[in-house]
Amino acid sequence: MALDNHETKGTDLRALRAFIEQEFDPIKYIQWTEALEHEAADLYATSSLTLINASKWYNTRQFLLDPLEKACELFYDGDIKKGSWAFGYFSAEFGFQGVYRLILRHGPAMAMIKQAPKIMSLYLRPGHISIGATTKNTCVIEFHDIPPYPSYEYQNAGFVEGLMMLTGNDKDYINITKAISRGDEYTELSFGWKL
Repeated sequence: MALDNHETKGTDLRALRAFIEQEFDPIKYIQWTEALEHEAADLYATSSLTLINASKWYNTRQFLLDPLEKACELFYDGDIKKGSWAFGYFSAEFGFQGVYRLILRHGPAMAMIKQAPKIMSLYLRPGHISIGATTKNTCVIEFHDIPPYPSYEYQNAGFVEGLMMLTGNDKDYINITKAISRGDEYTELSFGWKL
């Protein structure tokens, strides 16, 4: 396995662990951890979320994407898009709980979207987001210097869909119009929501 230089905060690993635990039965969780490479298996096989340090940086490929893709292989019939999207959606719900969810529910979607560059910098390095063309109910987000894997791109699309749901906006569409994983310079996510 070739590693790249991207690192992810432990918060994302906690979300992946919670996703597998909550979406699948305990036997499948064990099956998943046993299928992971040694270091990732050791990290996810622990009995508590607190053993994954939320503020520590972990290699994105080794500790997030390989385990996510293994879950897609085992539980989504190898469908990277479906499994990664579902995880992204779940991670929006997981990440925004309690008072944060209340704030999201009463704030406009565009205000949250404008915070995306700050939010991403808290969870991935290197990597950054820029906000492209926007209207009152559409937006284009460009993801620069992100891991070049479809699973990461689909995870981000699912996260945006989950975020739209949390802000009380029904999605109209979400499309990955450019993708680093397909050789484009950056990944572009175009989406809209119903007014």
